[in-house]
Parts: sequence; structure tokens; C-alpha cells
Amino acid sequence: MGLNAGTGSGATTTTRVMTGGTAKLDYQIFRNASHTTNRGDTIGTDTKGATGTGAIQILTVYGQIPAAQLPPVGSYADTITVTVI
Repeated sequence: MGLNAGTGSGATTTTRVMTGGTAKLDYQIFRNASHTTNRGDTIGTDTKGATGTGAIQILTVYGQIPAAQLPPVGSYADTITVTVI
């Protein structure tokens, strides 16, 4: 399974973009708590492989908003699509 870049303009799987009106806020999603392994959609590199069993499976992701961004106060959102093959 993989996570796409999201719906923010200019987003990639390494730097995703939340938007709030015309403002934007970059963020990243990682596979590990130390924020060193990107969670993206490149098969074999940053996807998670598993075998379906019919039971609920939990996928933990870790988000991080890089410092030194100065967006205006407001609500920001993005939509990530998870692909399960």
C-alpha cells in the first residue's frame, strides 16, 4: 500500500502541501517516529507490504511540519489517497 502526494498544489510524496484558502503549509509523512523514512507510493521503496487476512490492519504514520514556515493563522487541510493492491 502507498500514500500519494495529496491534493495540495505542487505537492510531492516527500513534501506534501496543506492549504487554507490561498495560504499553504508544507508537511511530510514518515514511516518511523524518528522522521527519517518517507511514506510515499514508490513500490518497494516507501510502501508497506502486507497480506490481507480480512481483519483490521493498522498503518501508523508520523507527520512533521518543517520549521521556519510563517503561514497565516487558520485551518489547513489536505487529502491523501491510500492505494491498496
